[in-house]
Amino acid sequence: MQTSHDVIENQQLRTVDQMVGFMPSVQIQPKGDNPVFTGIINRGFTADKFSNSRVDGLNASFSTPLATEEVDHLSILNGMSGAVYGPESPAGMVEVALKRPTIKPFFNFNFGYDSNASPLESLDTSFGKGPIKIRFNYMNQTGQMYVKGSNQWRNAYSGDIDIQLAKHTKLELDGSQYNMSYSGLPGIFTYGNNIMLPDAPSAATPGYGQAQGGVNASTSMGVMKLKHDFSRNLHLTLGGLYQSSPSYNHSITNNLFDNQGDYHQSVTAIPVGREFSMWSNMAYLNATLHTGAVLHHFNLGTNGYTAKMDSPLQFQSFEIGNGSLANPQMVDGPQPKFSGSYHQSTTQQQSLLFGDDMDIGKYFSVMGQFSWGWINLENENKQHQITSQSHAAGAFSPAVGATFHPAKSFSAYFNWGQSIGAGIQASAGSLNAGEMLPIYHSEQYEGGIKYLYRNRISFNLDGFTMTRPYAFTDPVTHLYAYNGLQRDSGIEFQTSGSLTSEISVLGGVTWLHPFLEHSSTPLIAGKEIAGVPEWASDFLLDYHPHFLHGVAFNRAILFAPKKSSAEQETKDKEQAIAHAMLPLPFQQQTDGTHNGHSEKTFDPENSQSYQHYFAHPLSFADPIPSDHNSLDPSDPRNGPTYKKFFVPAEDRAPRLRKKRRHGGPRAGGSEHLGAVGHRRHVVKDVEKSSNAETTIGRATLEHFAEGTNALQALAASTPGASFNSGDAAGLDAFANTFYLRGYNQTQLGYTMDGIPLGNQGYGGQAGADANQIIIQENIASLSASQGAGSLETPSSTLLGGTVTYTTLDPSNKFGVHINQQFGSFNGYRTFGRLDSGVLNKTGTKFYASFLRNSQDLWTNSDYSRTEMDLLKPYGGGNQKPYGYNREESVNFKLVQPISNFGKLTLTSNWADQPEYGISDVNASMKKAFGYGAYNLAPDYNGFNHLAGHCKNNKAPDYAGSNLCNLGYDYTEVQRVYLEGLRADFQISPSIKTSSVVYGQRMVFKWLET
Repeated sequence: MQTSHDVIENQQLRTVDQMVGFMPSVQIQPKGDNPVFTGIINRGFTADKFSNSRVDGLNASFSTPLATEEVDHLSILNGMSGAVYGPESPAGMVEVALKRPTIKPFFNFNFGYDSNASPLESLDTSFGKGPIKIRFNYMNQTGQMYVKGSNQWRNAYSGDIDIQLAKHTKLELDGSQYNMSYSGLPGIFTYGNNIMLPDAPSAATPGYGQAQGGVNASTSMGVMKLKHDFSRNLHLTLGGLYQSSPSYNHSITNNLFDNQGDYHQSVTAIPVGREFSMWSNMAYLNATLHTGAVLHHFNLGTNGYTAKMDSPLQFQSFEIGNGSLANPQMVDGPQPKFSGSYHQSTTQQQSLLFGDDMDIGKYFSVMGQFSWGWINLENENKQHQITSQSHAAGAFSPAVGATFHPAKSFSAYFNWGQSIGAGIQASAGSLNAGEMLPIYHSEQYEGGIKYLYRNRISFNLDGFTMTRPYAFTDPVTHLYAYNGLQRDSGIEFQTSGSLTSEISVLGGVTWLHPFLEHSSTPLIAGKEIAGVPEWASDFLLDYHPHFLHGVAFNRAILFAPKKSSAEQETKDKEQAIAHAMLPLPFQQQTDGTHNGHSEKTFDPENSQSYQHYFAHPLSFADPIPSDHNSLDPSDPRNGPTYKKFFVPAEDRAPRLRKKRRHGGPRAGGSEHLGAVGHRRHVVKDVEKSSNAETTIGRATLEHFAEGTNALQALAASTPGASFNSGDAAGLDAFANTFYLRGYNQTQLGYTMDGIPLGNQGYGGQAGADANQIIIQENIASLSASQGAGSLETPSSTLLGGTVTYTTLDPSNKFGVHINQQFGSFNGYRTFGRLDSGVLNKTGTKFYASFLRNSQDLWTNSDYSRTEMDLLKPYGGGNQKPYGYNREESVNFKLVQPISNFGKLTLTSNWADQPEYGISDVNASMKKAFGYGAYNLAPDYNGFNHLAGHCKNNKAPDYAGSNLCNLGYDYTEVQRVYLEGLRADFQISPSIKTSSVVYGQRMVFKWLET
């Protein structure tokens, strides 16, 4: 089945969970108390995190955020497909197709508003001519969710490029960044053996979650595919994908301790799987040929992936207090922290695929598909020791099938297959949480019929039986392992198409009987599997009457009855797997577009109560000089219309008039003389200087290495200014200092395009950090005004002066700017900017840029290794130290001229900077230990023993208190958001207005151990 682009847009779907909501054989399994991390269940089997989901044919994880704005459509293949795709769980295959550039350019901007004060804006545009075409998508949403006091923030950027290298060769490039944050949603409810569960409460009631609970997560993804047609019957496809997803999850747990609905509430920084990265690949060769009366469709290829999981070394957990379901309370408190990081698991998988689909005459087809898989699983502990591993070399997965099609509109089929799958990750709460289980085998038998009625609506009916090992946490050993055999049998009915010329339908009905055999726990042997409904039906109806051209009415009807749990009789209720014991809540929503939704479903977006309860101002820059010291004619600020309407009269160049001379050069009358010049120096290029104000532009900034902190360039051009930093690029916010006439950055006023940025001190949360939020290549000019700031400057910290950032406007011409730098200590910097050029007659244009910067802060040097020798007396000193500074930023700017008298400017910026900083060092420590960073992570055992000696005053005499002043780890995370909308209008030649609406936020977290 497929969820098309029309369904995604018409139903305003926001997540992958919602995109599979119209498929009755698929359920969503919430993981924790947030809407970000979910698992997919297909035909009663849980999908693997990596092998059962793909983006454009390449392995990718859907348990991390994925924005629907970058998706064209989603397809699901039910049942086992290991022989087709390689080793995987029998939970089918979920594949997402990304949007691609269109033949004709278009521009689409949407504004939406959720009922709980959560506005959403999105942009979808395609442009380009000839061999290069580009698709760009942007989305931003922030505001309150369905719980009063809760908060959400979502932001996505994606770009898709098609390059026609030759007539039969095309290169497809895709890149995206999706960030999201949720807080204040209901937490998990857990309970013991003898607790009688009350009726499910309303999830919209504040108090079941707290503001300190929630999740921050992001996903970066890049895809490349090369397609070549050797002929009409021979095709080659090559591809690769990279995906990275860090997350910070703070889970609220409500533990019911009596039958009156009283509970104890706590918040924990989830210690498993804080960050993972994934590389996947594919290469396919497809051919069609005849051998006599048989038409062969051959395929030969390979695909695979490498996935790595990192988890924190330490985490915090805080008790919040007691509450009641009848009267929950909102309680303020600290948010638990993470500390350190270690590599927990690696999963590697590669497959060789071969198959042939043979058409034998008009009525029969026979299919044979085979794969050989190589799998390597490794788990490590916090001491970087391999605790378990599993391997498979050339594991065979076959599938065969036959189809009888006596007519074009009817076919009947039968298939059999076996598959191997990579082990799944042990769940949180088990003794082996986070570890990957060994490789397993599964098997399937399936038969069915398909019918297409009048080429407008299809009907599918099938039956199946499937088996695979079943994993759960043993209530006795508390280990997550394969503790039984799951056998699922079922019948599916699916339909899609047009019932009439005015009514369309999508959906189906599924009956499923999943049960557990040969369980290691006799109490649940032969019981039904938890969390899977026996009956489920999902239908989407769309009514589009002819007499209302362009208007449609639709209704989604999703139903699943209450389901008993196989494991409700065990002592493992704290896993909250009996989440289907009570009836589902019923919700009805109607919005202004006549979309009605009547739902009884396992979809967490539509039944949050059920799922969570059972847990589981732009200031104009001076004209910008080009590389030839002349004005850029493509910049509208250098044109006559701009100067007429936007440059104050006193700032315009004097108009020179020719005077007719009478009687020679000394004749009477005044003569106007004018001089135009531009001063340029190798290092110090002051494009504008007026009394105590200095302005530098791109010409100066480009004399410094790309990525250099712009304040460093400003300080080099401004008397009375100084800048210092602890790293080459000026990224370390803690070590950065900027002084102007002796005043530091906390006493200066900062603005960007007219938006006040607030206090720029380290760790301040009064506004966005300019050094993080603005990518250096996007700065048009930077000025410093020394002395107390003027009244028109929008800042409250103007004692020592003002620093004003002005960003570049999008170029009138299409262009791509890419820069890649490499340096010592594993340093690298990647920058890319896409300028759309003018998209239409109204002058719409935008740019989107991305930056990733990383370095190791000298912690991998030989000097740094010597500091680990300090731990040798305490059983340590054998591990390599770590520490890094990473910066990721996204800048987006859209300019929309309004006739010839004004313009609107939309800016959206995001930055994320995690650091494992270096500790403070005094003169005594430097004398005692010499040069070094003095971070003792990740040698936790050695450091723990040292801490014990220091506590008991048993530190070595040669070091004294200096050794006890050393730290294990210094961790900080700074995340910055800035959105702004500015309107500039020239009301008359002497009246100009500028209005700006903006929002900004800086999240700062710091932990020293």
